Amino acid sequence: PADIVAIIEALPPQHRVEAFHTLPTDIAADVIVELADEPLDTILTHIDPNEISGLARKMSSYHAADIIAGLPPEDRAEVLSALPLEESSKVKELLKFPENSAGGIMDTKFTSIFKGMTVTKAVDLLRESAPEPDELYYVYVVDSDSKPTGYVTLPDLLLASPEQSIESISREFPDVVRLEDDQEKVASVINKYDLLGVPVVDDLGIMKGVVRIDDAIDVMEEEATEDILRMGGADATESVFTPTGRSVAKRLPWLYINLVTAILAAGIVGLFTKTISAVVTIVVFMPVVANMGGNAGTQTLAVTIRGLALGELTLRNTWSFVLKEAAVGVLKGLAVGFVTAAIAFLWDGNIVLGLVIGLSLVINLFVGSLVGVMIPVTLRRMKLDPALASGVFVTTITDAVGFFSILGLATVFLRYLK
Repeated sequence: PADIVAIIEALPPQHRVEAFHTLPTDIAADVIVELADEPLDTILTHIDPNEISGLARKMSSYHAADIIAGLPPEDRAEVLSALPLEESSKVKELLKFPENSAGGIMDTKFTSIFKGMTVTKAVDLLRESAPEPDELYYVYVVDSDSKPTGYVTLPDLLLASPEQSIESISREFPDVVRLEDDQEKVASVINKYDLLGVPVVDDLGIMKGVVRIDDAIDVMEEEATEDILRMGGADATESVFTPTGRSVAKRLPWLYINLVTAILAAGIVGLFTKTISAVVTIVVFMPVVANMGGNAGTQTLAVTIRGLALGELTLRNTWSFVLKEAAVGVLKGLAVGFVTAAIAFLWDGNIVLGLVIGLSLVINLFVGSLVGVMIPVTLRRMKLDPALASGVFVTTITDAVGFFSILGLATVFLRYLK
């Protein structure tokens, strides 16, 4: 299916539906759940609800819920009514949860056994139920209240004595997740403890489903993509398949915000017209100072957002990380400032000009490193995505500070620069 997905996504929109209709239902069901948002929307708008319900019967409840959630309300109701009652009930239950929550991405189909069973009875039960291969990553162990107490693997069952109890060979889960937990937390738990799956429980601790490692990988890819797009001020839902008009509409708001902040930075330059006219050479190095500060800020920003996403940067160590990045900014500023100051001296023959440019670089790289930490951390404290256009704000601030520092220092030392 992965190869078919790539072929369909590469086709022009008008040919995607034609290609999709050539697929057998079983393969079409596997393909449609893997399509990117734009190609998926194109296909869903050109096939009728009965065909969608036929596809939904061939896929797991949570995949069916993902597809049905993207339909208009009237089509959604028609598709649900065409499904078998048991399947329809499962899908409706999944649709109650937010799309990006543990409940929204869990699979309600999993294999569980009672902890008081013997190994022989457990193996007999597995043979009778004939679960799908992906349901056997872990066999979940539950108590009499259907609360997860651990898990066993197939090798555990094969190597254990037939009369051993399941409880005696089961392994404890280091953590479980709740229905309302964010999908990023779910992926983090699976990644942190190297799990193949994690139980999803309700408020009473009763097991309702499972999130497996393949879904966690999808979540991590999705979250990383969102962070990259938002750092650049692009919409998190945009992809290479997004139509031109929609791409423009999604990107323009941040560009307008950037335009306003860029005008403010340009206004700082306007305050120093006399200095610029007196020392024209300073103009040559203004973009250098602004650009280096922006690059330093972006480096820190990338490390900070990664730390927040992986849970490495917490309330406990934020202050020490800020101090460390500030020190890194100063040291980078000294290193880059020394080289640039030497170039400026060789360029103009004025050692004071080199000093002004070197100091302005130290200041701007320090500020860039500082805001590269503070902006995403502040956004996280405000319960917002820390990657939300952080790159736009960092470069704007470093442009403004860079221009102000180089022109401000040039004004202070103006009589030595003429």
